[in-house]
Amino acid sequence: MLKFLRGAVAVADKTIIKATRALSLKLRLILLVFIMSIAPIGLIGVTAYKKADADIVNKTSLSSLQIVRQMSLTINAKLSSWKQYGDIIAVSEDAQSILKNYDGMDDANKYLSSKKLVRIMKEALKVTLDIQEPVLMSNGGGVISMSDSSSFINNIAGADEIKKNTKDADGRYVWFTDDVAKKEYKGLIVLSRGIKDLGTFNDTIGSLFLRVDSNYLYNLYNNANLGTGSKVYLLDSKYMVVLSGDKNEVGSRFTDSTSRSIDKIYKTGSTSGTIKNVEGGYLAAFSVVPESGWTVVALIPNEYMNSLSNDIKHIVIQVVLICILISILIFMVVYRSITFPLWELIRSMRDLKKGSLKSGKLLDDSRDEVAEVTASYNLMIDELNQQIENIKAKEQQRTLAEFKALQAQINPHFIANTLNNVAWMAKMQKADNIESVVTSMIKLLNSSMGRGPDIITIEEEIENIKSYINIQEYKYIKKIGVNIDFDAEILKYKILKFILQPIVENSMIHGLGPKQGQGFITIKGYADDGDISIIVEDNGVGMTQNEMDLLLKGEENGSRERFSSIGLRNVNERIRLAYGEKYGLHIKSQKDVFTSVEIRIPIII
Repeated sequence: MLKFLRGAVAVADKTIIKATRALSLKLRLILLVFIMSIAPIGLIGVTAYKKADADIVNKTSLSSLQIVRQMSLTINAKLSSWKQYGDIIAVSEDAQSILKNYDGMDDANKYLSSKKLVRIMKEALKVTLDIQEPVLMSNGGGVISMSDSSSFINNIAGADEIKKNTKDADGRYVWFTDDVAKKEYKGLIVLSRGIKDLGTFNDTIGSLFLRVDSNYLYNLYNNANLGTGSKVYLLDSKYMVVLSGDKNEVGSRFTDSTSRSIDKIYKTGSTSGTIKNVEGGYLAAFSVVPESGWTVVALIPNEYMNSLSNDIKHIVIQVVLICILISILIFMVVYRSITFPLWELIRSMRDLKKGSLKSGKLLDDSRDEVAEVTASYNLMIDELNQQIENIKAKEQQRTLAEFKALQAQINPHFIANTLNNVAWMAKMQKADNIESVVTSMIKLLNSSMGRGPDIITIEEEIENIKSYINIQEYKYIKKIGVNIDFDAEILKYKILKFILQPIVENSMIHGLGPKQGQGFITIKGYADDGDISIIVEDNGVGMTQNEMDLLLKGEENGSRERFSSIGLRNVNERIRLAYGEKYGLHIKSQKDVFTSVEIRIPIII
């Protein structure tokens, strides 16, 4: 059964593909644009609108909550600064001394003491400029105020309640707000505390009352922009309005339903939050001011959020229509960009097929334009690959032929045969130096003429270079010293034959030949980070950067020099051809100081 189902699916798949490819490319593109573009765009537009509508409410809620939290922190900082002012007065030595004895003083001493305390209060006002009137009151009711007229504490409607609550607080700060009888005290905020005797910390020696005009706090939140129709309130612990954009609301009670909702959240232990769809169609965000127990409340009308949603709806509709139009335009452009070049390419390839190129066919029995493009494209790729392979083969042949040409120039076979006879004659005549030179030359020629494998051990290559040096020592008698130093561990590793001689020859001809006085060549080899490094260094006349570049290119002038430079270039090309582009020769030189050539090859056992 399973096998039957698989077969049925395969047949259906082939049938669908064949039926689809029976359609023209244009019709297929139209179906593709509708299925993959127009329909999804409409669906995305509807989904985006609904998501944006929900996001507006959530983000407005979060944003308004962040704003009221920041406002509560700002107000809290301001209230803290007022407390600091009160602390400065309360712990003052003069205030402590005067309040203890104020009620027993005569009028003259009361006057002088009041002046002293007024100076203290004025000096302390440098800490904050928001306090309008600080008032000190002794236990006996004596009032010490900066105002020349009667103090505010005796002119507000809730004066007795403030005094009583201040006394009951036992030295703690108490906040009061009141809508008072006199117009000049409208929106009053009072901060009060009892002043304890610092000697006993138990006895209350007086009270401090600070009057603050709420206009100072208005400046802290007037810049809050929560949207059209939004309102911000500062409520006291009894939900009486302390601050409002509408000053006529100051002193009135906040809405009961919202107050109850805030109380419910407070009971959960949270000090801030948001409430959706409160009375009147608002989103409410609130946060507590820790220093006073007051609450900052922001009301954002639902109408404002709905207006944002409507704006987004219009934008979404416009974007959907624009996207559909763009999809149609893109379809036309894509269709023309595909079919026009295809037909041009097909016509061109058909012309190529009529020539001498081999024809190639792909198994594709469909009837669309792409099938013809595929067949023609594969044919061109085959031809291109063949051409690339031909170029590579020719390049390898050219490099090998040039190397063989160098060998043919310097070591023909008949020279080796003749030198064998010369060596025998020198031995018979006991001409040891001639025999040594000729024997070394025979060894060198036999190695360079291709007798034996092209890959030899490093030890064998060292023997080759020793033969070459032995020959040259008779030319440069006592002028050139050579030191050969190879690590024993690398002597059995494999190396391309005849790659050291051209480099040593270059050192003798280019480096030490023109040098006045004694010259030295150091040849050393060692394993280095997974590779073999062989360095040939001389203390000859050195080279400029341009001369080094020409040397690797084989562009030196003169026959003898040319042999050396061609050999050096051949060594570099042979190494790269055998081991890859990362290996080869690296030349360093300083004019009139030294030349160093490094051979870098991989370790081959």
